[in-house]
Amino acid sequence: LVLYNRPGTLAEVTGIFAGSHANVVNLQMMQRDDPFGSYDVDLEVQDLAHLTRIVSALRASDAVAQADRI
Repeated sequence: LVLYNRPGTLAEVTGIFAGSHANVVNLQMMQRDDPFGSYDVDLEVQDLAHLTRIVSALRASDAVAQADRI
């Protein structure tokens, strides 16, 4: 994930995870380059369709500059 570096963006993203009933196993900030922060996130999801819905919700968020599955 690449998030905009401003108050509330991480809360918005974790709210998407919670609202989607995904379990965050690991979340680590990898790099901070104003105005962005790059994060690696490990999630427990039900299946590929569940993950696809989460990634779509992340990409639709104003807090997220980029969301990719790796």
